[in-house]
Amino acid sequence: MERIRIIVHGQHGEAPILAELVSALRERGDCYVDVRPTWEEGDAFAIAAEAAKLGVDVVVAAGGDGTLNEVISGIARLPKRPTVGLIPLGTANDFANAAGIEPVDVDVIVRTLVDAPRRLIDIIKVDDRFTVNIATGGFAVSDEGGVGDNLKKVFGGLAYLLKGVAKLGASDGQMVSVRGPDFEWSGAYYGLAVANARSAGGGHRVAPDALIDDGLLDIVVIPSDEKLFSVISLGANLKVEAVEEHVLRWTSPWVEITGESFALNLDGEPHQVDDGARFEVLHHHVEMCLPADTPLLSGT
Repeated sequence: MERIRIIVHGQHGEAPILAELVSALRERGDCYVDVRPTWEEGDAFAIAAEAAKLGVDVVVAAGGDGTLNEVISGIARLPKRPTVGLIPLGTANDFANAAGIEPVDVDVIVRTLVDAPRRLIDIIKVDDRFTVNIATGGFAVSDEGGVGDNLKKVFGGLAYLLKGVAKLGASDGQMVSVRGPDFEWSGAYYGLAVANARSAGGGHRVAPDALIDDGLLDIVVIPSDEKLFSVISLGANLKVEAVEEHVLRWTSPWVEITGESFALNLDGEPHQVDDGARFEVLHHHVEMCLPADTPLLSGT
């Protein structure tokens, strides 16, 4: 009998679909299910780690990107790791949306958690922390304003990293150095992303070609310079290609980003970096329950 533990964000503990799902799983008769709510930051991490040590087969994150991050972080360092499932109940659900996981049909969720083939996926190690979706830095982390509708329509995923640029001067970007095994760049930047999956900021496709099982990071940097500032200032009358030609992109198994103290956003959670951070792929590190046709896997 397979043991399943559902770790639900306390804010979503009374979600109707959760009760239906637990009943459906228990009615199958071939799995034991228990549900653990979280009440404060760090609970999902601890509950997932405990589940792994108890030999639970599947730990399911029922919440948003932050809950999924905590669950995977809780098991990432352990030698024996349970399979991870996801019920997207958060606000953004960036990883779930990119992976094609939707909390709309209990039968579909049950089949994904129990019957679908499990897939090995990559995660990113960021110094002593982990991210399964995407890390972003620059004004996209600190700017409190939303992304305007016109910017979304024109720039798509780049709107998230371009947010607020038109309000900045070309010299206002922060200095940073980016180094990988076969590339190096230094300069001022407006925004950057180190991606395992594709979306950030509520569905913006920052790294549209990223795969979660290819052993590679997708790295995006929007440099701060006079030409790019002039281009972006044209706003909604501009085509995305005019901005894209200024955007720097690399793929790599690791990257080091150094500079003055800067903020990162790891799967929706803030992380302050003092002088630099190293990002590296942990290839096929976690097994996950995913839809058979998810676009995030190689060959699908």
